Amino acid sequence: MLNYTTAAIKFIDDSTTYASSGIQITTSDDCYIVTISHIPSIFRSRIYVNFGPADGPGDDDSARVSLWHRCKISRECPVDINELSFLRREFAIFPRDAIPGSSRISLLQLRIIEANVNITKKPRPLQIMHQAVRGRSDVVVGAKIQVISSPFNATNSMLFHDFTSSASIIYDFGGGAFYLSDMKYLDDMHGGVVLTLEGDAVGLVLGNLRKLNGDGDVVLILPWFKITHLLSRAEPSTRQQGGEVQPTNVMPILISDGRNQNTWGTCVWYRPQVLITNAHVISPFVNSSRGSRSAKVVLSMGNATISLSHRDRIVVPSRDLDLAFIFLHEKQLNHHQIQPASSYRVGDNVETHSFGLFLNEGHLQPLISQGIINQIYPQGMIISSASCWNGSSGGALMNTQGEFLGLICSNAEVAKPRRFQEDEKEEAKAKAESERMTDLTFVLPVEMINYCYDQILNGVTQVPVDSNIADLWKLKPFHTEILIEPSKL
Repeated sequence: MLNYTTAAIKFIDDSTTYASSGIQITTSDDCYIVTISHIPSIFRSRIYVNFGPADGPGDDDSARVSLWHRCKISRECPVDINELSFLRREFAIFPRDAIPGSSRISLLQLRIIEANVNITKKPRPLQIMHQAVRGRSDVVVGAKIQVISSPFNATNSMLFHDFTSSASIIYDFGGGAFYLSDMKYLDDMHGGVVLTLEGDAVGLVLGNLRKLNGDGDVVLILPWFKITHLLSRAEPSTRQQGGEVQPTNVMPILISDGRNQNTWGTCVWYRPQVLITNAHVISPFVNSSRGSRSAKVVLSMGNATISLSHRDRIVVPSRDLDLAFIFLHEKQLNHHQIQPASSYRVGDNVETHSFGLFLNEGHLQPLISQGIINQIYPQGMIISSASCWNGSSGGALMNTQGEFLGLICSNAEVAKPRRFQEDEKEEAKAKAESERMTDLTFVLPVEMINYCYDQILNGVTQVPVDSNIADLWKLKPFHTEILIEPSKL
């Protein structure tokens, strides 16, 4: 039986101290520590491990004692991240890309040098999930997880020891090759153990995957079957490249100008022969001269695609709504079209399904982010805390039963807080700075989509939209404010 104890690790060389999280694994005949390293020339560092304040000498001051035991490296196993190579141009992996001279990430197996170290903290059973059998993963996208780590341990190892964070799995790179979580990465969290809510081990935090333009900030997870094979120096024999792709009613739509300048968004299979997406997603194709641009919808089942042409009818029902219908000219195979939700309310648990953040054409599964409904303006707008990113436009907001609530249109962009500046130029510059809020998602409700569709079938080319709803999507006030003063006696 395996047991584990959470740990904090420090790497000290002549000029710099780095830190990570990790766990000590204990078996009937062995004991070692595993962690993740982003450091170049790791063998030059002096390495120490700490198991928290309970590892004190036992007197009244033990709660203020933090003992660090010297370790040695028994094995360094470079982590092959070639499966993430398609992300290289647009993403950075931290802390690796913040460390001068660092170019690789390794799984480390460490052993404490001194003999018979007394660790008073009670170990926990390490129940490892059975993963990646026949190209499938037992960890499903959308699963709730928790991470136990020692963030900021280079600053204060006691304050954040055994720090527990919770989030969910939003993407599987195929058969459990790597996972993404919408957890906020904290410094020194890499090496922390990732668990299901039932306590089964999923893997270790590999690092922070961050999009260079600032749109995406997620946690990368190294699955446990890879850890096992790295430590045994064996090749993963049970996993098949790419994994099993599940049919979905949400698909990416790619638009190319023929000069390697490509954009993409998301679309939803709305009705037989009808797709829906945002008007701004399909507009480069609609506004192009015949033959200068191409567009295709990539189906999730196999490698099938639908190549759009000017024979396909594209209808933008209103200039006040970011909505477009794509009526396909050629008959397509029956696909898994959406099922609309009959009701929903504020506080309901929901999910965004989209191809935001990146497009992995080798494994066409959408990112799934969980949240709740924050606000509803009937037939006009839904606001949700489920995340969306660049590329998510045209994706779907679903309830937990897989029913369609509406079409993702955008997230929020807000001004960054700034200090008051005396200099007018500095003030103008500060006003221009903004940041995206990926967990504030604006959604066009299914009722409005259905209304527009019915109007189009009845021959209406420009669907009338209530002016209040039009103002709502422009974030303009559509109400009258009355300030009430106390009456004078």
